Amino acid sequence: MFSLTVFIIVLLAYGAIGKITNSYPSRRASRTRSIQLVGTTQAGYQPGWLHSRGEYLYSVSRTHFPDNSSTSDGLFAFRKLPNGRLELHDAVASHGDGGVYLDISRDGKTLSSANIDGSTVSIFPLTSPGNFGPVANVFHYNLTHPGPGAGDSQEIVNPYAAIFSPCGNIMAVPDRGADRVYIYQRASTIDDSSKRTKPNNVDLASELSVSHDKRFLYVCNRNTESVDKLDTIAVYSLDVYSKKPLQFLGLNSTYGKIPRHFSLSPDSRNQFLAVANQVTNDLFLLKRDFKTGFLDGIVGNYSFGKLDLTTRVGPMAVIWD
Repeated sequence: MFSLTVFIIVLLAYGAIGKITNSYPSRRASRTRSIQLVGTTQAGYQPGWLHSRGEYLYSVSRTHFPDNSSTSDGLFAFRKLPNGRLELHDAVASHGDGGVYLDISRDGKTLSSANIDGSTVSIFPLTSPGNFGPVANVFHYNLTHPGPGAGDSQEIVNPYAAIFSPCGNIMAVPDRGADRVYIYQRASTIDDSSKRTKPNNVDLASELSVSHDKRFLYVCNRNTESVDKLDTIAVYSLDVYSKKPLQFLGLNSTYGKIPRHFSLSPDSRNQFLAVANQVTNDLFLLKRDFKTGFLDGIVGNYSFGKLDLTTRVGPMAVIWD
C-alpha cells in the first residue's frame, strides 16, 4: 500500500502509433492500476516529442503530413481541456522529414523543430499561443564525409534537437551525424570548432534532468547490445562550491529497455520520476528520495502492449502537466 498525492497532474506519453496518451496517477494500491488512462488523441504519423506551454500542448510527428504523399513531418498545437483531454487547435508542415524534437523560446514567440531524416531545422513564429505563423527559416545541413562512428548513423547530418537557451537569444542544435553542436545567436561571435569526440554507439545517454533544488543530476542510459539487461538512470550529486562539483552516486533501474525519455514531477521536491521505455513499450512512475536523490521504487506502471524491437510503436516521450 502506498500513498500518492495527485497534484492535478496529467502524464502525457507519446507513442509511435500516432496518438498522444493521457493518464492520471491514481490512488489505487495495485501496481498495475496505479496509472489511469484518460484518453488518446490522433497526432500524425509516428509522433515523437511533446512540449507543454500554458494552455497548449505542442507535438511533432515523424513524417507524412498532411497525408502519405508527403515526406514532411507535422507540428501540432493542442488545447488542454478541463477533463484532461486534448483538442487539436492548429497544425502545419515543418518543412522537413523525421521530426524528433521541438522547443519554444522563453518569450513564447518562436518555435524550433529538428528534422533528423531531412537534415533540417525549421523556425516558426507563434503569432499567439497555439497558433503557428508562416515558416521563418529552414536551416539545411550537409555532410561532406561520414562521421567517425560505426554503423550508418553518421552517413548524413542528423540534427537531433534545436534547444533555446533560458535567455532566449541562443539556439543549440546537436548533430549526431557530424559529431557537432551548432550554436546560433542573433549576433554571433562564436567561431567554428573542429574538435570531436568518438562515440562507441553501444551505451548511449539519452536524456538528462536536474532536480529543482539543484542538488542532483539524472541521466538515463540505453544499452543497445542486450534486450535482457534492463537499462538504468544514473544519479549524480551537484555542488558548484565543491572541488568536485559533479560526482557519480549510483544507478537506478528504468525497469525496461531503451528509456527514450523521462521527466521529474514539477512539484517543489520532484517527488516522482516518470520514464517511458520504448522497446519494452511501457511507462513507469518511480518515487524519488528528496535527501539521497535515489529512486526508491515503483509506485505505478502502465503497459502499452508487447515488446517492440522495431521501435515503431513504443512510447517516445513523457511529460507532467
